Amino acid sequence: MVTSTIMTATVDPDRLVGGRYALEKLIGEGGTGEVWRARHVTLRSPVAIKLLHGSAAFKESTR
Repeated sequence: MVTSTIMTATVDPDRLVGGRYALEKLIGEGGTGEVWRARHVTLRSPVAIKLLHGSAAFKESTR
């Protein structure tokens, strides 16, 4: 299942994203955002989270 939440890049790696994902390590970045290795705090499963830069988060073509 893929879900989408509009967020902007520049986050504190010690905080939860979406209330359930703990960011662990920045693994890549580009023109539209950053990709982080993260972990679901309840299920303990690894995931990748893409956080869009501010202006890109609101453009339909980049979501």
